[in-house]
Amino acid sequence: MSIPHLISLLKQCNASKSLLQARVIHQKIVTLGLQTEITLCKNLINVYSSCRCHDSAELVFRRIGNPSDISLWNALLASYTKNHAYIEALQLFGSLLRYPSLKPDCFTYPSVLKACGGREWIRCGRSMHGHFVKSGYVFDVVISSSLVGLYAKCGYFDHAVQLFDEMSDRDVASWNTVISCYYQSGKYEKALDLFGRMKEFGFQPNSVTLTTAIAACARLLDIEKGKEIHSELTRTGFVLDDFMSSALVDMYGKCGCLEMAEDVFHQMPKKTVVAWNSLISAYGSTGDCNQCMKLLSRMILEGIRPTSTTISTILLACSRSGQLQPGAFLHGYILRNRIAPGIYNQMKAAGVNPDAMTFSSVLSACSQLAALEQGKAIHISVSDNGLESNEVVMGALLDMYAKCGAMNEALSVFLKLPIRDLVSWTSMITAYGSHGQAKDALELFDEMLQSSVKPDGPRYEHYSCLIDLLGRSGRLQEAYNVLETNAEIREDVELLSTLLSACCLHKEFELGERIGNVIVEKGSSDPSVYVALSNMYASSRKWKEVGRVRWRMKELGLRKSNPGCSWIEIDDRIAQFFMGDEWHEEADMVRECLAVLYDHMEKVERCGKHDFSILLL
Repeated sequence: MSIPHLISLLKQCNASKSLLQARVIHQKIVTLGLQTEITLCKNLINVYSSCRCHDSAELVFRRIGNPSDISLWNALLASYTKNHAYIEALQLFGSLLRYPSLKPDCFTYPSVLKACGGREWIRCGRSMHGHFVKSGYVFDVVISSSLVGLYAKCGYFDHAVQLFDEMSDRDVASWNTVISCYYQSGKYEKALDLFGRMKEFGFQPNSVTLTTAIAACARLLDIEKGKEIHSELTRTGFVLDDFMSSALVDMYGKCGCLEMAEDVFHQMPKKTVVAWNSLISAYGSTGDCNQCMKLLSRMILEGIRPTSTTISTILLACSRSGQLQPGAFLHGYILRNRIAPGIYNQMKAAGVNPDAMTFSSVLSACSQLAALEQGKAIHISVSDNGLESNEVVMGALLDMYAKCGAMNEALSVFLKLPIRDLVSWTSMITAYGSHGQAKDALELFDEMLQSSVKPDGPRYEHYSCLIDLLGRSGRLQEAYNVLETNAEIREDVELLSTLLSACCLHKEFELGERIGNVIVEKGSSDPSVYVALSNMYASSRKWKEVGRVRWRMKELGLRKSNPGCSWIEIDDRIAQFFMGDEWHEEADMVRECLAVLYDHMEKVERCGKHDFSILLL
């Protein structure tokens, strides 16, 4: 197979983003001994980059040994910046500078500037700007355009505009950046003026330009200019993308042209949440609460999950129209779906004063999301509003701190409670137990017994805890006997499943098989039960039984459970991570942080668990 043929195949993979096919071709390249051929390596890096697999792109680069072609460096730099791996891009650029024979070129610097902008490292960018002026690179349109983008990304709008004015040659990207600068600075007239000049200079606006221009018309309520842009797009046959369509819906809605907003909205083949929110906002601004609720129902039926913007917009419409019933419905929806504290922030920004019910609801959301920092901020608002004597609010506050693991804060709230009821005692004791402070939990339980509050009787939850505790400690037969001797829980599938998991953990396959079969006979639709049972049969080499269980799963249409999900609060936003998620935009950074943590943990393990000074090395 010739090199040109391999290159052609790689380009086809790049176009179709076929990662599996690319790996097969890569294997063929290695088999032929062509893994250091420059053109093939560049194409491999490009195809891995387009498939968002820059670990493989880096592997191709590293295998070359001593990459002496600047285009290889450029390809990997572009791969890093395309995948938001800005630190890796800047580190790679630092390595490049250690090779005197290799000179960065006009394809190198745009990637480096994008990385600086992504990290908002303005000092690094300005230093490079000075280098470009001295070396003459400032006259390169792509580099100058990238510099304009850097200044805009870092919030230096004046610098971006000044550099743009000094450019002898411009491209569409630089026009877009400066138009966006004016828009973000609130200078909407200037944004539209520059949009007009761009066309006068013979540049064809793209989707980004047009979306910004339409948004500027919406801010200015300039319906005539907005209609003019829309008419020109229709006349020239310009295909509207989701961003442009959403911007048009928003523009017509803000200008009060609800029929036009509806027309554009209904012509959208795929209606984004932004478009739904724009149309709901349009009706909300007129106080048409009923229409807002109808749109919300349609939105949910079509599988679009409402955002905090959706809910807060409709709540404001309900407030303006004085309609309590739709507002109460939304309140229930918020509680049932545990929608994020973002609504609370928007509510405050709109000037609506929160009450005890508001604080209780948003604290409950914070406890579910483990959003400790937001919970602390709400605690301050609770104090400012004089609600520290409200039992319901303080109970929600205690629950939030307890579930977030902030035990000192939880205890402080607990001690300040006006009345300590069974729920508050239980919350505090449970918190201690959940976070490994068994001694504190038992001491608090004794204190509770000495007070006027008495513990409640044995219920399902207590049996569940007992079976889980016995199961985890390996006392499996004892746990099974608890089930067998209590008629009300003997055949409870959930409790049996808990014990089944413990049998898997301790490799007690005989008891596990017996329990698993009982669960299956009861028609359980929990796929984890079938998977656990299949694995136990496999461990005992009972292949016929493995086949029977898997066939039963297939017959019932069961699949393995959804991946586990974790979330963490970062800079006032909740970031979600799913098990095995390779597509998260910050997955590489997460893996890098985990690697550092594992390294520290190993050092602590080697040096003694109390010697934390090693972490400073």
